[in-house]
Amino acid sequence: MNIGCFVEARLTDYTVLSGSVGYDDFSPEPDKTAQVTGDFEGLYFRVELASRINRSLQLALSAGQNLNFSLYAGAVNLSYARLALNWSVLNKTRFSTTFNFEHGNQIGFERERFDRYGPGLSVGRELTRNLSATVSYQWYYRTSDLPERDYMLNIALLDLQYQF
Repeated sequence: MNIGCFVEARLTDYTVLSGSVGYDDFSPEPDKTAQVTGDFEGLYFRVELASRINRSLQLALSAGQNLNFSLYAGAVNLSYARLALNWSVLNKTRFSTTFNFEHGNQIGFERERFDRYGPGLSVGRELTRNLSATVSYQWYYRTSDLPERDYMLNIALLDLQYQF
């Protein structure tokens, strides 16, 4: 079950503040092999400030908390802060630099607290009228309160989108 609301306010011609708040309730059905019993419930929220600094630079700063459920990891209560700078320096090419910080509490199988943070970079371009491509790279460093669960992660992504 999920219930919530959102709001958006234009602060200036170039600045928008948006937010959402709500309540999640995950009620998994138990089976013989499941280690998880009971519901996972909690509040979620998101606040984002987006601003056009000048013709070449847009800034987006967001923070929030949500409750995620995945098949093998169980439920995770995740708080986050994200900074994105979107650069318009070449015609029809999108550059974005980001920095993400996340603090999580795994609620399911193993109780774990972790922090995950790192920078990212992406470059996108329209190839044809209907086809665009984006190349992204994200680096994360993850720390955990459980032994031998710290790691570094590199994510490289090529995204092709075709619009009909």
